[in-house]
Amino acid sequence: MKKFIFFLILVAIAACAAFYFLKGNGPTSVAEKYITALQKGDYKGALEYTALDQKTKDQYLALLNEKAGQEKPDKDLIVSFKIIDETIDKEAGTAVVTASVTYANGETKEQKIPMTKDPEAGWLVKDVK
Repeated sequence: MKKFIFFLILVAIAACAAFYFLKGNGPTSVAEKYITALQKGDYKGALEYTALDQKTKDQYLALLNEKAGQEKPDKDLIVSFKIIDETIDKEAGTAVVTASVTYANGETKEQKIPMTKDPEAGWLVKDVK
């Protein structure tokens, strides 16, 4: 009976872990959601994936919305991106996701996205540039 209960506990833990990872809460998934929101011009949505406090998010949103009304140069428009690498430091609760970002002018740049793990919110983009 004890073995059966132990087995059930292991199955439950595995199911929870699978749900967590399939749900897409890892650093790479959050970075993808962040870049996708930026690509779509959904600045408010992108800022929800950051570790900024609400006042700073509001300031960034106001600035980004102001710039959104202006014509953007091709160097600022994201056409596509691909995640290249993810490095996690579990002890520090940090990660760096590296993405290859292609802009409308044809230029492709490698971007390093620093991440931090919040105990309640999970992985978040640490620095906004």
